Amino acid sequence: MPQFTVRFQHLAEREYEEARQRYLLAGTRVSQRFRAQFDRALQRIIDNPYLGSPYSKRVRWMRVRKFPYLLYYTMLDEAEVLIVAVAHAHRRPGYWLSRLPS
Repeated sequence: MPQFTVRFQHLAEREYEEARQRYLLAGTRVSQRFRAQFDRALQRIIDNPYLGSPYSKRVRWMRVRKFPYLLYYTMLDEAEVLIVAVAHAHRRPGYWLSRLPS
């Protein structure tokens, strides 16, 4: 199976940076653990985006292990994935739906 290219919707990228900064304020170790688990989830999507749990017909999600974050993403074509949200698990479900490409 070929590797997929991953892009971030700009608001999803901002959400990731905000989460990273929050954990950096909590300490270097927790920040490094968050980054490692985030990268691991991202790599799983790159390797096989079909591993993520279905949210809807067009969207899947992958949990960042040991942290309360979910990566919501959609397949743009047979080789590219778009991360539409880096959502805290306690945020309102589906707040990011308007970010999906038409």
